[in-house]
Amino acid sequence: MKLRLLLIGLIAVSLAGMVASQESIRMQAISISTDPAPLEAGDDADLDFKIRNAGTEEAEAITVRINDSYPFEVKQGRQRVFELGDAQGLSEHYVSTEVIVADDAPDGINTLPVIIENDRFQITKELRLDVEQDTADLQLANLKTSPTELTGDIDDASLTVDVVNNGD
Repeated sequence: MKLRLLLIGLIAVSLAGMVASQESIRMQAISISTDPAPLEAGDDADLDFKIRNAGTEEAEAITVRINDSYPFEVKQGRQRVFELGDAQGLSEHYVSTEVIVADDAPDGINTLPVIIENDRFQITKELRLDVEQDTADLQLANLKTSPTELTGDIDDASLTVDVVNNGD
């Protein structure tokens, strides 16, 4: 019986040591919001996201870099490298910038790579951003005038036209 208790105690101590040694750094990039939402092809947009250390170990001197990648480009003059400093375990840092969405960006979810690094690691995470192709195809139809014949000496005339959007 004593041998069993000793064995169980040794196993418990070993497992506790394994749990303690599993402290980790697990960096994540998570999209918070865009303005407009969804993003529109051909437009500028504000982008807010957060960098989370989902691990339990502190990550020191974190730098975040946004790489241009089709269909997204960081707007000229806007910040693309962020010095976040130390990221405690289970902590978050918030990042904002402005991007340009390509005119021919495909509808649906597109990704923007974000590099998270320090002197110990470099990882690339992808922000998932929803893009909508905003293509209008406006056509005029059913033009009507009153009176039916317009001349330069008419004081009161009206035009009626239907505008039809055959696009998305």
